[in-house]
This record gives sequence, C-alpha cells and structure tokens, in this order.
Amino acid sequence: MLEKYFGFMDMQDEPSIVESFLEHSRINEAELHLVIEMIRGLYTPNATAIDDLNRRLLSVHDSSKRIFDTIEEHIIQSKRSNQNGLDLLQLYQAIYRISTSILCISKRLLIVHRVQGYIPDQLHYPLNEVIEITSTTHQTFKEALEHYVKDKQRVIKLVYKISELQQQHQALSLDCVELIYTLGNDQVLSIGSLRALETTIESINMFNQHIYRASIGLEALLLN
Repeated sequence: MLEKYFGFMDMQDEPSIVESFLEHSRINEAELHLVIEMIRGLYTPNATAIDDLNRRLLSVHDSSKRIFDTIEEHIIQSKRSNQNGLDLLQLYQAIYRISTSILCISKRLLIVHRVQGYIPDQLHYPLNEVIEITSTTHQTFKEALEHYVKDKQRVIKLVYKISELQQQHQALSLDCVELIYTLGNDQVLSIGSLRALETTIESINMFNQHIYRASIGLEALLLN
C-alpha cells in the first residue's frame, strides 16, 4: 500500500509523488472492480451480496484515504516551483475525485438494490458496454501514470486515447439512458427505479469525467 512511499522515498521528488498517485490508482482499480461486481450482482433478482460488496468497498476506501490525504500535505510543504506544485496539487485533487466518485456509484447502486432489487435484462448489454469502456478508460489512465517517468511521448498518446474513450462513453451512456426512459414508458420500471438507474448512469459519467480531467492534469504536469 501507500505506506511504502513514506520513510525511504523523498516526497519532494516529483517521480515519487507520481508513483504514489499510481499506487492510489491501483487501489481505485480495486474499488472499481467491486463496483462492477455490484452492478453484475444486480442482474439477478434478490441478490444477497450487494451490501457486503459495498462494505468491502468502504473499508478499502477508508484505509487508503487516511494515507492518501498525507500526500497533499507533502506537496504543499515541498520546496517546488509555484507552477509545478500547483500542477501536482491539481492532479492530486483530480485523482481524489476519481476515488470519491466510485463511492457515489456504489451509493446509487444501493438505492437500485433497495428500490428495484435488480437491473432488468434489457439493460444488461448496454450496461456491460458502459462498464467495459469505463474500466478501459481507468486502465489507460493508470498506464499513463506508469509511463510518466520513462516514456513521456507514450503519456501524451494515452491522454489522447482517454479523450477518445470519453467521447465513446458519452454516446454509450446516452443510449443507456434512452433505454431506461423507454423501459419506464413501457412500465417495466417504476418511477423510483427509473430515477435510481438514471442517477447511477450519471455517477458513472462523473467518474469518467474525473478520469479525463486527471489525464489533462497529468499532461499539464508533463508539459510544464
């Protein structure tokens, strides 16, 4: 975990700070995996594992948050140029928002679980597409962090790829929301279930937007 970056690493060293961001992104990836398990668990009526998955997610998040919060202090106190320090702080904040937006998704899924109990069959395929591109986008951002020190040209290409994935995700999300409304009109979904699923898609959209913003922040750090 992140503890290993304190003590023997100089947190005034930019690569070490970026490495700590990478480690947190790996934790975010584990949290995202739990959210995806929650979504797929809701494909089955009367799913019993949803609350347990959410508790596991909260446990991972709380443990990592206590450690990740100290990185902000290291950035603020480090003897860096104003612009470089600002770029690092903005990147830190963007990655922090990625983490908190995962919790927003899980909270919406809990509402779906309590109101509807499951996700209708008609939504499985479009939701799977949204999940896949979301996972790919986060994986691409994590890869950009991995290449930051040794292959800066690769980072720029990966940031561009994230921009393309963001556009694809927006199109898939709109298709998903349109289907949700159609199912509502056909009375497959109640008003409460429709709204719960709609806000779930909105929270997934926000997660992807935070990844995109973080990638732009990483590019700014690279260029400055």
